[in-house]
Amino acid sequence: KTASSPATIYVCWATFNFGPLQPYYPTTGSAYFGPRFTYDPVTHAALGLLIEEQRTNVLLNSEDFSAASWNGGSVTVALAAGTAPNGATTLNKLTANSTANTSHQRYQIGLTLVSGNKYTGYAWMKQAEYSVGIINIYDTTTGDCKTYFNLATGAVMTLGAGCTATCTAYPGGIYLCTVTRTVAAASGGLSVEFSNADNTPAFAAAVGSGIYAWGAQLEAGAFATTYIPTTSASVTRAADSATMTGANFSSIYNSLEGTVVAESSTAVPNADAVIFGGGSNVFQLRFASLVPKSAERAVIDLVTSGSSLPANTKHKIAATYKTGAQAIYANGALSGTATAAFSASGGTMFGIGSDGPSANSYLNGPIARLRYYPTALTNAQLQTLTT
Repeated sequence: KTASSPATIYVCWATFNFGPLQPYYPTTGSAYFGPRFTYDPVTHAALGLLIEEQRTNVLLNSEDFSAASWNGGSVTVALAAGTAPNGATTLNKLTANSTANTSHQRYQIGLTLVSGNKYTGYAWMKQAEYSVGIINIYDTTTGDCKTYFNLATGAVMTLGAGCTATCTAYPGGIYLCTVTRTVAAASGGLSVEFSNADNTPAFAAAVGSGIYAWGAQLEAGAFATTYIPTTSASVTRAADSATMTGANFSSIYNSLEGTVVAESSTAVPNADAVIFGGGSNVFQLRFASLVPKSAERAVIDLVTSGSSLPANTKHKIAATYKTGAQAIYANGALSGTATAAFSASGGTMFGIGSDGPSANSYLNGPIARLRYYPTALTNAQLQTLTT
């Protein structure tokens, strides 16, 4: 609003947000972070509401491989060498600076780890003069775990011992290359490297030749989560929390029967990942080691068997609850049934993508669609809704 003086204006309700436009939320002492929505990196199609657990990127200067936190004298780093996955001109180019028969890498070591835990490390890489990229998670007891990626085709080549890996295409010929391993020491690190051939850690490179790299991350966990940029210190991203409480919950929840229909995916390979559920005595739908299962939360498991589904793939799942008749359909097929008694009258909330008040069992994936019906639909309807 313009005041009487042309040099004065009045401002109220200011807001600034990252990502999609959010409604206005009044704030006082701290920022308000709205829901996160995620998109396919190639088609840009909407994937849904993203729910992830808390993670920390322990690497420093994740987008600047020339920083002092990175080591490796055999490589020269050029900044602003191309367009990174975030659209900024911050792609790094790593090139050999000698013809010596050596490893060509940038690395961080001496990082504090938890022995016996799984760690996932990654970086985006793109071929230049060379087309083999390497991600290595290192610990001081078992040493290297170098995994090789074909940056021309996106293929995972030789795996380091005990490692798993993925390679995901991004626009512009860039690939997100991830490696997961269990570390056996309390100290270690990560390196980003390049080579002229698979399973060849050292070679005589041409000076000025190399690959592009950006966005390095090392996090405790058995799978990769979304990128957490860092500068001079590690950064922790808080867990996503989506709940429905109070009258919003009590006005629609039927404690005797109901149906939940979801389209979602999870990155969690071997633990519970909740799609829908709340506190005690509320119906819960979850992936359990990638098998769709249901429960009267903290009281009784309902449907407990079924076929395992692929991780990181969108699935259509529908589940009903009612005394004597529970069923789950996944992608148009019956996954499992149960006939347990059900009377969930003590609940106070829905958790969406996590176990509500317990703040655990995060989905670690997007929810494209979620519907709740306060009545038990028929099996034929469940089949139709999931086909």
